Amino acid sequence: MRANQNRIKIAFFDVDGVLTDGTKLYNEDGTVSKIFHDQDSTGLKLLVEKGVDVIIISADERVNKNWAEHQGLPFYCTTDKAKTVAEILDEKRCDGKSAAFIGDDIRDLGAMRLVGFSMAPANASLQVRRESRFRLRRKGGSGAVREAAELILHINRSSRNF
Repeated sequence: MRANQNRIKIAFFDVDGVLTDGTKLYNEDGTVSKIFHDQDSTGLKLLVEKGVDVIIISADERVNKNWAEHQGLPFYCTTDKAKTVAEILDEKRCDGKSAAFIGDDIRDLGAMRLVGFSMAPANASLQVRRESRFRLRRKGGSGAVREAAELILHINRSSRNF
């Protein structure tokens, strides 16, 4: 096996249900609030430090775009995640086998099928968990992204040892 053959070069993260637990608080003033876990943010930063491109992708721009920008991460708002993922992979000249997608619901499945490393949090829908290559132990919004980041880093370290 050649070095870096199975290295993950780009990782896509859904937001609602992955970076958050999926709960949305609708405030009296019409704004929406969500809770993000600090360990997840740290996990994403570790990936970036190790050269993995991190992409935040969601159909909901409220709050999510601001959070991604605050983290210094690119954000894509789309209802067709598979199409957007395919376009980004093409733009970056990255084979889907060298990409990961972490999603939790059926709207993520198309994108998850395009990558070599699909992952689902513990609280993902049953269909997504069944189709995921990796089933995370932690729930979305409760450290699942940190777990996924550590798994990606482990895979990348292991790919150098062949």
